Amino acid sequence: MKVFSLDKFKASDVQEELKEDALEDGWPQKSDGMTREEFGSCWSESWAVEVPDPNDTATIKGSKLEYHLLPPEQLAGMAEILNKGEISHVTGYMEINPRHYWNAVFRHLMAIRRGERLDEEGNSHALAIACNGVILDRQLKAGKELRFEK
Repeated sequence: MKVFSLDKFKASDVQEELKEDALEDGWPQKSDGMTREEFGSCWSESWAVEVPDPNDTATIKGSKLEYHLLPPEQLAGMAEILNKGEISHVTGYMEINPRHYWNAVFRHLMAIRRGERLDEEGNSHALAIACNGVILDRQLKAGKELRFEK
């Protein structure tokens, strides 16, 4: 990130407003890679604001979720698989033992390893893995335990 000193502003009211905002938000946190403690006693006299470098992809991608990265075709395929699963699992997927989804992930994975792309219903094994993984993740986050003993 580039660091710009607010001392460059000639208008004192702009500088004071930015200083107030900086204090509210806990700025400045760094100046030329130095922490407040490392910067020393002149910290309050040389206010700085970090401005993201447009070429810094970690800053750009790390700040917000990038939903456009989700491929629509795969999302539609997953929705189709989950819709079919909702019909066949009348009790609801949260009521089923998480081990069922763990095993389903590996069955589909082994099918891909054998060279099969689609299951007997014509669904992608890879998307079935994704769907089962999402359900398993939801169950685990909800506090269900993944136990392997009977």
